[in-house]
Amino acid sequence: MPGYLYHVTQRGNNRQYIFQDDNDYILYLKRVEEYRKKYTIDIYAYCLMGNHVHFILKPYTQDAMAKMFRGVNMRYAQYYQKKLWEVDMYGKDDIFRVYYKGNI
Repeated sequence: MPGYLYHVTQRGNNRQYIFQDDNDYILYLKRVEEYRKKYTIDIYAYCLMGNHVHFILKPYTQDAMAKMFRGVNMRYAQYYQKKLWEVDMYGKDDIFRVYYKGNI
């Protein structure tokens, strides 16, 4: 529902790491900012861990949250899978599991 706060949690598929170094965190946050602006979402807090992330956010349209994370995850996963493919760590499986928790 637009205008409400949500706690969004995403973790690596099979709890695998989704960030390996500072550059990964920086690129992920750039994608979040890009799509946050595009879909008009306010982010109040976030925490990026090695294998999962948390966001407190407020979307302003019905589908903004889903569109934002679809874009962020797709673009970041392409980058990360290419990076891992080069070192042959995980193969080509999905890297994210997404959880939307109710209003805060």
